[in-house]
Amino acid sequence: MNEKVRRPNPLPSALALLWRFVREHLSVKRVLIAALLLPLGLYILDEAFLNNPIIVDSFYVPKRFEDAGFTSEAMSRLIADALLDLEVQANSIMEKDSLALSSDPSPVPDINVPGTGLGIRTLVDVTQQVCRRDPMHIGGAIVLPLTSGSEAANSEVKIILRFVHGRGRYSLVITGGPAEDPRGVATKAAEGILRQINPYLLGCDRLEAKNWADAIKIANEMIGGPPQGSRNIAKAYVLWGNALEHQGKHAEAIPFFEKATTLDPKLALAYSNWGNALSNQGKNAEAIPFYEKAVCLDPKFALAHNNLGYALSSQGKNAEAISFFEKATTLYALDAVSPYVSAGTFANAKPPVDPNFAVAYNNWGNALVHQGKNAEAVPFFEKATILDPEYALAYNNWGYALASQGKNAEAIPFYEKATSLDPKNVLAYNNWGKALDLLGNHSEAEAKRRKAAEVGQSK
Repeated sequence: MNEKVRRPNPLPSALALLWRFVREHLSVKRVLIAALLLPLGLYILDEAFLNNPIIVDSFYVPKRFEDAGFTSEAMSRLIADALLDLEVQANSIMEKDSLALSSDPSPVPDINVPGTGLGIRTLVDVTQQVCRRDPMHIGGAIVLPLTSGSEAANSEVKIILRFVHGRGRYSLVITGGPAEDPRGVATKAAEGILRQINPYLLGCDRLEAKNWADAIKIANEMIGGPPQGSRNIAKAYVLWGNALEHQGKHAEAIPFFEKATTLDPKLALAYSNWGNALSNQGKNAEAIPFYEKAVCLDPKFALAHNNLGYALSSQGKNAEAISFFEKATTLYALDAVSPYVSAGTFANAKPPVDPNFAVAYNNWGNALVHQGKNAEAVPFFEKATILDPEYALAYNNWGYALASQGKNAEAIPFYEKATSLDPKNVLAYNNWGKALDLLGNHSEAEAKRRKAAEVGQSK
């Protein structure tokens, strides 16, 4: 009878050899040093490669500015503040810049690494120098015109911006600003800086100001400018599409979002905005796959979660929609408390609360109303109005949820609030009329219906 030869399992012997090596070469001291150096190494990596702030240096200013209190250092601070304000006003989820002043103390602590005699700040500086990861420095000068008297008061100063891109590489940009308004000069300088370092955000700022033509001009400059990464070009197409979207040209905007996704298939914003362009045409079912793609690419994209929920709710899928509204509100809450930048003077600055935070709660409430859960919906409309006290639609919906429970008298103050905030809110006037009818106040109810018809015709 043949018998199989049993070979010994090599795994236990390999583990024994590994354990012997660990015992011979590792000690408690070495483990502690490794535990200390690993996070330290990650910190140095972050400071040297990932956290690379733009440094705003001192700006030369004319004596007239100095005499008015706008010294060189004060002007650089004004320009940095104006730059930060522009990026905040842009109201974009895309990358902002990490800003610091050259006069600020270094954010890197000057602590020695045990057993090396070297400071953490020194290690970060050396790593940056060896790897040529110097931060960009922005400085320049404010130059008065070669005129005097009333001519000078009505003329512009030259703003010379100097961008230093590492060792021996720099570029100059010249723009202008009002000669008698140092703060206006700071704003113009900040716009000139942003146009160079992050034109997409300047375009978003123009969208917020409803300057569609300038936003499209900036997108054109990005597309036709010096060669750059495909993501930046994709962002330019998104900007152009957004400018069309804001003008109600939804069908025209879609090819720009499509082009952006072709250039950068992982740009979640482009898919989300493509979905918006469809949803704004009433094509919510078609929009859903684009929102799904956006949240798949960027699970922290709050607005895409909110819009996906809205599109699902419009298809009667309210229970499914609620999970996305819940996710959106959680993400908005995290954004509201996260720091906006991470270096220098601006380390504690925070972004404004996104107005879509209130919209997500309102949509969540509506999804509950559509399920007949009117009492459960009320706290969500209340939360929406706390986040945005001028959110007329949420007050109307709050009133509707109360009226649906037979609480018509309680509902009326909310309809009244909605119409005071939005005098053209036809729905709120009609709901107000229904509540008055149910309370027996038929003449007043008829007046509200007439008002609704009048407002509807004027739209």
